Amino acid sequence: MIAPSVRATCGSANCFLVTGTQEGVSASGILTVDLSYRFISQSRKLSGTKEVGEVLTPKVDFENGVLLLDHHREIRTQNTLVQVDLSYGVTPRLTLAGSLPIINQRDHEHWDDVGDPLNEHFTREDGSSGFGDVRLGARYALFVRTKDLLTGALVIKLPTGAYTLHDSEGDINEPTIQPGTGTTDVILSAHYAHQVVPA
Repeated sequence: MIAPSVRATCGSANCFLVTGTQEGVSASGILTVDLSYRFISQSRKLSGTKEVGEVLTPKVDFENGVLLLDHHREIRTQNTLVQVDLSYGVTPRLTLAGSLPIINQRDHEHWDDVGDPLNEHFTREDGSSGFGDVRLGARYALFVRTKDLLTGALVIKLPTGAYTLHDSEGDINEPTIQPGTGTTDVILSAHYAHQVVPA
């Protein structure tokens, strides 16, 4: 059995900026405000884990509902996120939380219309910037021991970020380059932590 090939569009590793590192619970009555800056520069050209000289990616043609395979040659995508995370301890086990991505910027460079000698051109104008999608939710400590913590979370992601910004040609930009997703999502998660030291 042969697996189908996988195609990723521009800047598709931006999900690594959403780290989810605030998984614990806050003490009752405590408000925590965390301002973070996250940055990923994607300039290494890879096919799987192997470095290659050229990476061709598809274009999502929203107007016609098709993928244009090998449409552009990737050069670099730089992802920057400035986010405010808030958490408030309602009880010793229940924490309400919110994430506000105040700057969600993706600077993108590539050669467009690859293989078309009349139209192939370099562009660095196809990135985007804006407020991202807000996440609101609650975390609950399901299991608490001296060295162990298991939390469960229910989060709603709201489509507050722009998701139909246009590229330099006037077309809707790639979904992974947009500040928002355009979808409302429910996220369930579990987080387990075990303290190894001290014994």
